[in-house]
Amino acid sequence: MVKSASRAIDILETLAADPQGLSHANLADRLAIPRSSLTGLLDVLVARNFVEWDPATRHYFVGFAALRLGQSYLGRLDLVQCARPLLAQLSEEIGEACALTVRRKNMILVVAKIDDPNPYRPSLSLQLGHSGPLYASASGKAMLATEGGSAIAAYLTALDTMPTDPERKLDAQALRQDLETVMDTGFGWSRGEMFENIVAVGVAIRGSSEEVIAGISVSLPQERNTPELLMKIKLALKICAQSLSVKMGAEV
Repeated sequence: MVKSASRAIDILETLAADPQGLSHANLADRLAIPRSSLTGLLDVLVARNFVEWDPATRHYFVGFAALRLGQSYLGRLDLVQCARPLLAQLSEEIGEACALTVRRKNMILVVAKIDDPNPYRPSLSLQLGHSGPLYASASGKAMLATEGGSAIAAYLTALDTMPTDPERKLDAQALRQDLETVMDTGFGWSRGEMFENIVAVGVAIRGSSEEVIAGISVSLPQERNTPELLMKIKLALKICAQSLSVKMGAEV
């Protein structure tokens, strides 16, 4: 299975390097793959639209499904590039750490972050590339809440059988109430679920089809958690989220 996966990638990379396409014999010679094995791999790739077959020239070409994968990657790069200056502005305005996250199944993944602008205070947010469960994350709750009641109910039901992080607190009833509040206000909260004594506020980011594509969160220690600062953070977060959503093609 591993060899087949490696060979499939070799086929795609070889075809991508030759826009004129290649015949079955050319591919077999270049990749040193037995022709019978190559036929089976090409049949699968053609069926899944990762490779196209031109009967007139009897050549194979990269298919449109491969383009979709590339567009997905470029879309993520665009998201991060657009978010970075807005995150920097947000952090400078409120004086706290902030992060951009994307959803990966039932986890959030940090794809960009700005540390606390005060160099004498420790970083309070997840590090770049780190992940955490949706149920413990402010931005994760904000993203989850946009899916509506039925999706939330399914997620809460799945939590009963889903492996949970022993270091992240989980209170299903409190989570249900949190998500109902997020649906009304648009702000997700983490009150010590991700990090002890750390409060975080999060909002969802929408893309060109109005789908949720990411979340932004601000983290601060409980000792700085004042009503005045939280009001300032919520206003700045809302403006930041609207600006990034517009940059990503959403109508706000």
